Amino acid sequence: MNVAEFLRAETKILITTNIIGRGLNVHSVSLVINYDMPPTLVDYAHRLSHFGSLGKRSGVVISLVATEDDMRGIRQLEHSYDTIIEKLPERIEKHSYLGSL
Repeated sequence: MNVAEFLRAETKILITTNIIGRGLNVHSVSLVINYDMPPTLVDYAHRLSHFGSLGKRSGVVISLVATEDDMRGIRQLEHSYDTIIEKLPERIEKHSYLGSL
């Protein structure tokens, strides 16, 4: 699988890095999973804005929080964007987050 296949909608899942992510504008993505937290709020917004998750489209962002620094980043996001970031429920129903994936 490669980026071109993803852009042609031949595959529904793309694993990418910040470097590749900065060059993509894919507005059909409704689920983004952050394996690691971006180092700054600007990086966080930049990472997600290309995928339609922070614009007019709605979407789900799941960020894996592993450290106290990550948790501080979450709190900073909440404060900066005047929002509440919910903890992921222990039981996730497939249709709730993944749609037809």
